[in-house]
Amino acid sequence: MTGKSKAKKNVAVLLCVALALACAASLVFVAAAADHDCGGEHCRVCDRVALCAAFVRAAFCAIAVSFFAAVCCALGSTVRRVASRAPLCAAASRGIRLIN
Repeated sequence: MTGKSKAKKNVAVLLCVALALACAASLVFVAAAADHDCGGEHCRVCDRVALCAAFVRAAFCAIAVSFFAAVCCALGSTVRRVASRAPLCAAASRGIRLIN
């Protein structure tokens, strides 16, 4: 592995860890503020809880899309690998000439 790709991998791992910590902190805040003393229509705590809940939904959606994309890429590479091994036409691969 080259130094540049190793650096990219390290950055990706750090971003994943930061996203996981942000999701965990948001979930802890939402759980802690669930039974707060609501101040009415313009409650600041309710606004923050809604913001954290939206962040967690968006993060989990991004994770699901990333997982789906990874599965599609893995399936695509497997299909390409299998298709490259299979002969297109058995007769043509043996040099048999087909005449009507």
